[in-house]
Amino acid sequence: MQPFLIAAVGSFFGAMGGFLANLALARRAERQSMTSLLMAEFLSDGFLAHRIAVDGLWRRVKAGEVNVDDIAAGFWYPGMATYYTGEQYGILSEHQHLEAYIAYIVRLGDALDRHRLDRRVIRATLGMHLLWADALLQQVAAATARQARQNNVPTPAWTTAAARVHDHLTVSANTLR
Repeated sequence: MQPFLIAAVGSFFGAMGGFLANLALARRAERQSMTSLLMAEFLSDGFLAHRIAVDGLWRRVKAGEVNVDDIAAGFWYPGMATYYTGEQYGILSEHQHLEAYIAYIVRLGDALDRHRLDRRVIRATLGMHLLWADALLQQVAAATARQARQNNVPTPAWTTAAARVHDHLTVSANTLR
């Protein structure tokens, strides 16, 4: 009876070990796949238009031509009718390009939260790229959250996603030390 019990227990733990190893490999493959997809999207020609428009908007904000509060007024519900839409880049306005950029940041933050991406690889690849729009994104997120609180409406979830991506992925002078 005892050899049978030892064999049964050994088989159980062997099967469990194989299952867990297979699960770990599948999770690793999924993480690599998600990382590759998010990097490819960010570096694609189609997404480059959004990055260029956001960079142009940031230049106007730094020059004092555009107020961050005016931009943020279009990012909470119901917002203000006079929010800044900006110039047209292709078929989209600057506001719409910023929306597309924010949607990407939300997907990146979600993948980060669910441990579905290789943080080291994506930070090494995109960290400096994310830095270019980070200052604008953080200011618009802060202004959006403030305006939502002032108007007693829910704060959009993208503001926290932008903060998480900033904290975990964006390369800055402080993280380069």
